[in-house]
Amino acid sequence: MFLVFFSYAIVTTDKVTLFVESEQLGKEAREYLGEHVEIQPYGSFFDYLNGLAGTLELNEDSVSDPQITVRTKD
Repeated sequence: MFLVFFSYAIVTTDKVTLFVESEQLGKEAREYLGEHVEIQPYGSFFDYLNGLAGTLELNEDSVSDPQITVRTKD
C-alpha cells in the first residue's frame, strides 16, 4: 500500500526536517525515518524557513553559486 501526503522538507548539512501532519505518518514510516529526520507540523514550515534565513552565512561566493532550492508542484 502506498500513501500520498503533502509535506515540505529542509535538508541542511547536519539535519533533515520533514514538515508533515504527524497523524499522516504511521508507525512504520516513523520507524523508517528514525532519529535521522526531525518531524515538524506542516503549518510551521514558513515560520521555520524565515528563522532559518537569519542563520545563513551569505557571502559573495554563496550568492553567486546558490545552494538553496525551493520547489513547488505546479
